[in-house]
Amino acid sequence: MNNFEPTKSQIFGAFESFRLLITASSGSGKSQLVKTLMLDPSLGLYSKFSVNKIYVFSPTLNIDDAWVDVKASLEKRSTKEC
Repeated sequence: MNNFEPTKSQIFGAFESFRLLITASSGSGKSQLVKTLMLDPSLGLYSKFSVNKIYVFSPTLNIDDAWVDVKASLEKRSTKEC
């Protein structure tokens, strides 16, 4: 029996690139999930991808507080004017 449990970083950080589509009902926490994926360093994604190659399409980008930290992080780390 194998008791190996991969770390979050091993699960999420193993990909060279990926696309993710999240669908769920309104108010179900989709933005919070994306925020966690993009900002939690233990997941291995925070510094894996060039900030200038990250695109976020969300109808709540300018009205959901979950995006405030994400936008600030991306703007801080970007080499381009946002």
